[in-house]
Amino acid sequence: MKFKMRPLFLPAATAVVCVALGAAHAVPAALTAAVVLLGGTALVYAFKLDRILDEKNRAHALIDAVADALLLIDEQGGLIYSNQAALDLLGIPRQSPGTFLPDSISNRYFSPAFRAILASTERHMSSEVDAAPGNYRITADRLFLPSLERRVCVVVLRDAAGEKAREKVKEDFLHIITHEMRSPLATIQGYADIIMRKLGRSSGTEKYFQSMRYSIRHLRGMVDDILNTTKLRDGTFVLVPAKISANELITRIAGQQEPMTAPKNINIVVETSPQAPEFSGDAELLERVLSAFAGNALRSTPAGGTITFGAGQDAENVIFWVRDTGPGLSEEKRAAFFDKNAPMNKYEALGFAMCGMAVELHKGRIRAESEAGKGCKLSFTIPKGPACPAL
Repeated sequence: MKFKMRPLFLPAATAVVCVALGAAHAVPAALTAAVVLLGGTALVYAFKLDRILDEKNRAHALIDAVADALLLIDEQGGLIYSNQAALDLLGIPRQSPGTFLPDSISNRYFSPAFRAILASTERHMSSEVDAAPGNYRITADRLFLPSLERRVCVVVLRDAAGEKAREKVKEDFLHIITHEMRSPLATIQGYADIIMRKLGRSSGTEKYFQSMRYSIRHLRGMVDDILNTTKLRDGTFVLVPAKISANELITRIAGQQEPMTAPKNINIVVETSPQAPEFSGDAELLERVLSAFAGNALRSTPAGGTITFGAGQDAENVIFWVRDTGPGLSEEKRAAFFDKNAPMNKYEALGFAMCGMAVELHKGRIRAESEAGKGCKLSFTIPKGPACPAL
């Protein structure tokens, strides 16, 4: 009697499991050997599984090495994943399928924060909790996770005291650097003025000197913005009040943008009030606010577009605005446009944070108006009466 050998076929998933278990001596060596003879398919899947497991282990090690407490929860509060720092901080004995928050949290200081997160429908939440052994900043972000095919919430708990200390070191460093930058900028400005006087004005050189002056002024303004923001946040900024003509201020700011608008053929329109309103305020600080508005308009406005600089008044306030014909702002960005807690490493956000605090110090109001595709209008008001106790 002759026997005809037939190849052994197993489902791919079964083959992978067999190879994986065989490598761990969980199945007989003969079965492992039989699977290896499947023409290489099982080996390919086994190799992929090995890579997946290796990457998963690396990811776990990376997350556990993070000092922050990290959690991934579903919309019902079920704990999907957490690192050891989160389990220790919240007092959760172990991670298991039956772990639900906040019921499983034994550190009572954090329970209200998690109840608020689960009750909210906001995409982003942030709060601070005074808890043993310190003060913690909690951020929660909702998102859809394709791999789980459901909405989840990523929660991060960070030691706020340590973060504030690091932020203070960073701010002090920036303060030193920006102070040191003022001297070389003044030198560059001085030599540029000397060269301009030596050569004289001409159509061939004027545009280059204009561009040079604009760049120096812009860089000096960035330095001033960083220093001003630090002082405004600390409450140590002192206003230098003076009588200001609203029409002259807005006209001067509009004229300073010509070196940047001309290459893009952007039209500048200046709208002033026939009553020529005057008010008291810190002219240098308000000029930085309007320069930040102008910078936003220049970044947003396409070639051939229009930027409008305006000044007016109502019964109680002087009003300034800058309007562009760019793509506009999303609702989310507009809501956080003048956030005073903007990070120091993002100059654009830092500049607008400075704007909000500067106007607030003048007892005014600032706002951003925009519709998608219809441009953006940034404006602020300053009271016609005294803007600060010093006036």
